Amino acid sequence: MNVSWRYILQQDSDSNKGERILEAAARLMRHKSFKEISMDELAAEAKVAKGTLYLYFRSKGEIYLSLLIEKVTSFSEVVREVKAKKWRSAKEALEEVLKASLSAFAEKPRSKEIPIFALAGVTPDEIEDDLNRHFFPLVEELKVNLSSIFKSGIDSREFRKLDPMKLAGLFLHLLEYCYVHSLLISDTPSDPSLEMAFVKDILFKGIMA
Repeated sequence: MNVSWRYILQQDSDSNKGERILEAAARLMRHKSFKEISMDELAAEAKVAKGTLYLYFRSKGEIYLSLLIEKVTSFSEVVREVKAKKWRSAKEALEEVLKASLSAFAEKPRSKEIPIFALAGVTPDEIEDDLNRHFFPLVEELKVNLSSIFKSGIDSREFRKLDPMKLAGLFLHLLEYCYVHSLLISDTPSDPSLEMAFVKDILFKGIMA
């Protein structure tokens, strides 16, 4: 099995309870950190017996890791598909990444609710090793793919000569802002697409008047 999917549950042919557990975990994470969520609370939210949780996942941390890997894998696929096409400019390609990410996360709404690049203080201790082995390498691969788009813009003098890997990291954090702000920080949760114009303005124009 591909290691990136080690913790991603295959659909259950009978009840799809694993999917319900992941959906429940994502909903609860809109209101508190995953460390604060108890297995009893998660079972109640998923409408399954507590013991059922352990039939699908070895620990609470594994549920969290599944959500993280699912999201970064989904976004990586978006970036790969965009890179495979020809674009008139790097800016156009990056705009398509933003647009396509909205579509991808709309198909699986729970993915947009998990702030994968804001891990401090919320990561279960028991998955630290698995994060280092399985999750962060996926993030690094994602940044490398994104950085190649920035590098093409730098080489064509469309963008200033800056570190493309750092630009890729900044891009990911700006994208995360769309979801974290619209769903978790804003007084009135809104559609993340409403934040995209702001993100593109900051990314391509900066803050100078």
